[in-house]
Amino acid sequence: MPTLNKAEKIKGPTNYEAALAAARARLAGADVAVQARRIGGVVEEREDGTRVVRLSCMGAAYRVGLPDGAVYRDDGAPVGTFVEILILHALLSHTGRRPSGRWIAFSDIPDGLLYGSVYEKRTARRLARALSGADDLLVAVAGRLGGNEAALGGDASVVVEPFEGIPVGIVFWRGDDDFSPAVTFLYDDTITEIFPAEDVVVLTQCLIEEIIAILREKAP
Repeated sequence: MPTLNKAEKIKGPTNYEAALAAARARLAGADVAVQARRIGGVVEEREDGTRVVRLSCMGAAYRVGLPDGAVYRDDGAPVGTFVEILILHALLSHTGRRPSGRWIAFSDIPDGLLYGSVYEKRTARRLARALSGADDLLVAVAGRLGGNEAALGGDASVVVEPFEGIPVGIVFWRGDDDFSPAVTFLYDDTITEIFPAEDVVVLTQCLIEEIIAILREKAP
């Protein structure tokens, strides 16, 4: 399984170290058992008296230490700040409401237009380049991330769940002599109850890192 810490290289629009500290502080006062269930996780009491939250993110198993909020991968791979923040924000903010099935674009997310150009460059365009000539692998890649083929249009489309109950649709067009290959990301409209626009940018970037890493594994 590729590691998400590659996303650490991405420059973001806010002070992520401060965001991480704030999320850890919020976790200390949260009803963690309830929030863990909402995201498909569980609070585990360990023999040494410590507690951790166990959950899944993009097909990999993670644990969150309590009450400090430190995030670890079960396989020992390093975890970057971006992924720590996403996991803590998802754990803290998931409402437990099931996806509505109503898809929206990034521009439909509150403040999405403010990040539009950055989002497009760092997400859709990048994945379109990676999938060009390799879109036949998209369904297999989605399967590695716990996703499936979907009927969302384009020449190939899938739905993956980076976190339980937070689906993301990926639609790919191969392009032709007049148009370059293109990708559109779709989000269940309940994502607006969990993540602000800047977190959706980072979520999508981290997802792309995973997809590209898997594509490289499968390259001849």
